[in-house]
Amino acid sequence: DPALDDTFRDEGVAALVGAPLICEDEVIGLLFVADRYHRTHTALNVSILCTLATHAALAIHNAKAFAEARSALEKADRARAELERHARDAQGAAEAHEQLTSLLARGASLQAMCEAIARQSGGDVRVLDEAGQVIGRASAPDHAGTAAGAYSPSGEHSAALNGALRESRKAGRSVPAYRHGDELCRAIAVIGGSDVLGAVLLFRRDDLHGIALRTFERSASIVGVVLLSQERVEAEQSRDVAALLRTLIAPRQSEPTLTREHAGRFGLDLAQPLCLLVVELEQATSAGFWSRRLRADAAFGERVLDEVDGALVLVCGATRAQDVVGRFDAFARRELGQAHRGVLSRPVSAPEEIPALYAAARRGLSVLGRLGMRAGIVAQNEMALYSVLFETHDRASLGAFLDATIGAVTAHDARRGSDLTATLLAYLDGQQNATVTAKRLGIHVNTVRQR
Repeated sequence: DPALDDTFRDEGVAALVGAPLICEDEVIGLLFVADRYHRTHTALNVSILCTLATHAALAIHNAKAFAEARSALEKADRARAELERHARDAQGAAEAHEQLTSLLARGASLQAMCEAIARQSGGDVRVLDEAGQVIGRASAPDHAGTAAGAYSPSGEHSAALNGALRESRKAGRSVPAYRHGDELCRAIAVIGGSDVLGAVLLFRRDDLHGIALRTFERSASIVGVVLLSQERVEAEQSRDVAALLRTLIAPRQSEPTLTREHAGRFGLDLAQPLCLLVVELEQATSAGFWSRRLRADAAFGERVLDEVDGALVLVCGATRAQDVVGRFDAFARRELGQAHRGVLSRPVSAPEEIPALYAAARRGLSVLGRLGMRAGIVAQNEMALYSVLFETHDRASLGAFLDATIGAVTAHDARRGSDLTATLLAYLDGQQNATVTAKRLGIHVNTVRQR
């Protein structure tokens, strides 16, 4: 070997004797003795070297065999551990699926499903309806994140989420939607037949993979079954509510006893004083959707609510009327995102008076629209005079009337940036009492007089 010759020459080797390392008729190495001075090796030296070479070859062979055996054992251990992990994951997935299907078979609520999915996935879960509103939520006990709480249907991540859900509908799988801080939102569309029922969002710091991911995606199918079941129940309830409400507002009411029993199933006692609330939305076509949302809100209990001719119509006990109005205003600010106006009737002692209330409320809504009111609910007694005066006027004639009566005041406010119009309204609402007006506006009584 020229390379070895060069090495020996560079090292100044003058005498060399070597013996091959042979194991099972295969040369596996070389054992040699080198000296930097001239030396003659005896037969005994060569014999000893050959004996050492034989032992060395056997030792090297055994070491290699041991290393190969140990490597094989380690590989087998890794394969066994991977198989055990896969078996545990598969068992966990089977148990998770069994738990969800068991909940479904028992008729569990959407909330119970959300809690089960959150525990299995180890994150925050949000279930959305078709409009992106949250209808179910739950968090894993050991997960403390903020991304789910920051979700909003029209928030900063809405475009990314909508794109992810479109991709999810095409692929039939979950899709990473966006990151909020150190958390990832994974989204999957919930499909029922050809309809989109909503979506399931999972918020975690690290993403799901493998069987855990498949388990989460299968849970969306279970949620779809729950939503379909809820839709059927809501549709049946909606038909019952619509029938009852149309009976109550119809000019001719039939079978009072049956109507009272029907209302009682929804917690409404027709023997008690009643109030009627009619709300008109800027987008009349959305009234049906929002009526379903309001019926699902427990805060609006003991009432009958549905969409009638493009408006939300609600009948409740007179003692709860102001509370219902307050809750509706809060709901409108939080959820609606569109202009609305409503009329709350005076209390009546018998359901036979409701048709007249409904007709008056619809006339009042028409007047409010012509007056340009875009948000708020007005009591019927406040609307009575306006309805009489302006029911037959169009918006142009109303504008001419207002210009002729208080036009100078509104023009002064527009020109000077003052607030005389609001002061005048407070003065009239305060029975033309300057002291009461000053308290309402938080100003001095002399300021009221000057204005």
